[in-house]
Amino acid sequence: KVSAESIIEAFNKTVDVVGVFKPGEESYLVLPVHSIRVIVKDSYGKSLRGAYVKLGPLSGESGEDGSVIFSGVPQGVYELEVDWLKIPVYSKKINISEPLVLEARTNVYDISLTFVDREGDRIYADYVFIDPSGRVFRGEFRDGFKIMDIPDGLCNITVLDHDSGKILYKSLTQTYKLAESGKLVLMVEDMVFRVEFLGGRPLEKARIIIVDLETGQRLETYTGRDGRAVLEKARYSNYKIIVYYPYTGIPIYSSETGFTGQEIYVRVREAVVTVRVIDLLGKPVEGAETSIYYMETPLGKGYTDSTGKAEFVILERPQYRIVVKHGSSQETIIAEPNKNVEVKIGEANIMGVKLDIGEIMSILYTILPIIVTVICVVIVFKLVSKLVKARWGE
Repeated sequence: KVSAESIIEAFNKTVDVVGVFKPGEESYLVLPVHSIRVIVKDSYGKSLRGAYVKLGPLSGESGEDGSVIFSGVPQGVYELEVDWLKIPVYSKKINISEPLVLEARTNVYDISLTFVDREGDRIYADYVFIDPSGRVFRGEFRDGFKIMDIPDGLCNITVLDHDSGKILYKSLTQTYKLAESGKLVLMVEDMVFRVEFLGGRPLEKARIIIVDLETGQRLETYTGRDGRAVLEKARYSNYKIIVYYPYTGIPIYSSETGFTGQEIYVRVREAVVTVRVIDLLGKPVEGAETSIYYMETPLGKGYTDSTGKAEFVILERPQYRIVVKHGSSQETIIAEPNKNVEVKIGEANIMGVKLDIGEIMSILYTILPIIVTVICVVIVFKLVSKLVKARWGE
């Protein structure tokens, strides 16, 4: 009777075997240690080179054919694990009692996606794809992409409009779901704004700020002459929208809106302010520069017509400051919404000649001494005449 034992340091195990030998006969003792071949494949059955394979305390890297061989594995139950790009993609308990060839079908996928809109039409865009291992893939003006050997996990994918850079799609999605889909449907549609007064008059040059609350991206656009503004290929998302009165920092609309393709209407209250400018003689003044302000913010500017009037259709505010300039004359008054106001400026039209108050006063200062002198002469003359008549009358 013969026994043999071996210490397998990697496993911290001692294995032994016992046999009966007869003198003069050749006999064998076979220790219960085995050779294990592991063939690593992706989820489709394709060999995966460079995978990190661990069997109990042993480890190795798969070769060209996807295989790695572990020798001297003692009988027992061990955990077989495979990592791809440092991401666990396979794990299974293996009962080893004999030499084995094992196939490890891992959670490694190929992703092939085509960008389409809701109608199924292809969309060309830029993309940034970050796989679970942190690898970054980029492309410009593509209708999709194909990336091989992606470990399972969360993939970060962002699709951007090629021209404007605005985000059309952004998500964290499991690798296997992307691999199964084949298409990436971009839920995008033109975001149309209509900004107008309650009376229906369109508001041109209104500034619109759009903030995607999910991505944080900030975009800006302006209304045209028809009061419309279009943000092309806006993704379905929640947005913060702020609309400013033209050429000002006055917000006329602010709201958080869930966009799913609907038009966004903004209506504001309007006020009509009519300014009539007259001179010192009450005659209308044509061509007077008339500006209207809310506090220190200019809301409009115009010139009076032949009747001396300038009309403003503007944002309704509690009150306005109106500044009228003509020549060297300037007047400022306070006006209320939807009221007509009259402004008298310091000038007059005398015999077809326009004179402002300064010129009038200058003329008066010049001729006043002459007038006084003439009056004095007349008074003296009348007094002398009375004296002469009184003496002759005696």
